[in-house]
Amino acid sequence: MANAFSTAMRTIFADRNMAVDAVWIGPLESTPKTIRVLVSAPDVDVSFGVARARTASMVISVQIADLDSPKEGDQATIDGVLMRVQGVPMRDDAQLIWVIELVPSL
Repeated sequence: MANAFSTAMRTIFADRNMAVDAVWIGPLESTPKTIRVLVSAPDVDVSFGVARARTASMVISVQIADLDSPKEGDQATIDGVLMRVQGVPMRDDAQLIWVIELVPSL
């Protein structure tokens, strides 16, 4: 069911100034899928005992309508860089967006 918020989100993901193309590669999919993603790169504080370190991370937002069930280990290529899903993808409160943490794929 469309509402003002879902319509606004579709508009944001379609805007070339806001979202970028990514190629999604699921472990069981035979064909990669091109999707639109919003990319953010927040700094994350990591603790090791008493030591603390700040590291960069990459978090993407993907419309649930574009990606059925992302899983840890899935991969995405964004701007030519292959990334891997780390952790469990989470849905937003409105159940419209996946929030997915990525790390470089080795």
